[in-house]
Amino acid sequence: MIDKIGGFDPKFHMFGEDGEWCVRINRMGWKLLFEPNAEVIHLGGQSSIQRWGENTLLKEEEAFFDFLTDVLTPFKVTTNTLARLFILSLHFAKSKISGSKYAEVQKKLIIIHSTRIKRLVSRLLSK
Repeated sequence: MIDKIGGFDPKFHMFGEDGEWCVRINRMGWKLLFEPNAEVIHLGGQSSIQRWGENTLLKEEEAFFDFLTDVLTPFKVTTNTLARLFILSLHFAKSKISGSKYAEVQKKLIIIHSTRIKRLVSRLLSK
């Protein structure tokens, strides 16, 4: 299967490569199975800390957005991004109220998503 599909796309190093790979597998007619007894152990996110330090959330969102634009239609990317913006806004409100250290990162994500929404809607309306 890997010979036909290929391995992980290096464009999605961490945070999205497995999802994009599963989409390619499915599109080539292979079946994906869920194994509830499988176990993967991540040792405290060490790979992401070494690669990105404190900006992990921002990089994760960037990689996820790249994944969406590669596998979904522009309309679906827009609706998905709107939903993520709404959920991020709720998380930001909760973080702000509780004094969480993530409130500022979430605020940056909201700004990034808002900018993306404007561009995506503009593209959809121009077609």
